[in-house]
Amino acid sequence: PVAFDSAGGTPPGSFTVIRYGKTTYTKGDRDGRIDFNEADADRVLASFAARTREVVIDFDHATVSGGNAPAAGWVDAFEKTQDGLAARVRWTPMGVEALEGLLYRYHSPVIRFDADGRVCAILSVALTNHPAFHGYAPLAADDTKPKEQNMNETLTKLLLATVYGGPWPPVPSPVISPAICMVSPVSAVAEYDPLRGIS
Repeated sequence: PVAFDSAGGTPPGSFTVIRYGKTTYTKGDRDGRIDFNEADADRVLASFAARTREVVIDFDHATVSGGNAPAAGWVDAFEKTQDGLAARVRWTPMGVEALEGLLYRYHSPVIRFDADGRVCAILSVALTNHPAFHGYAPLAADDTKPKEQNMNETLTKLLLATVYGGPWPPVPSPVISPAICMVSPVSAVAEYDPLRGIS
């Protein structure tokens, strides 16, 4: 993971999406752990290659919730590193502004699991200010000014609601249980990880 100083910085060209080992998460009042290893990373790489398109980085999981979903960036490759699975990113002007201005600081992947509960695909990644994963460095700055952060988040949502003509972020759709991961035909496009509402 990449961290910046408190003044913000240039968005990273790549960052670790999921580390190897066990990652603790919190969603609502529920805590859990995701186990991720090199074989899981290989499945994600195979799924990405089979889909033959880039993975979107959106704001607050807007792509999944079905509302207006401008891209903050595009993952044009996943790469295995010694730490885990990294995403190589091309940022849009909106994504650069959000990170450099410290309007958004963390990431949250939308994960698909197979029938055995193993990670097998990453369908999108969100910029968020409320990540569920514990212990991941922010993509921008340290977490020392919560009041300023909350104000920035509120102003951003008001601006986006004005620009896109609706509430921001859109109201999320109900969580759908995961299904068997299919790498080739898009057999379960709407079947996402139980964590997909994480933000």
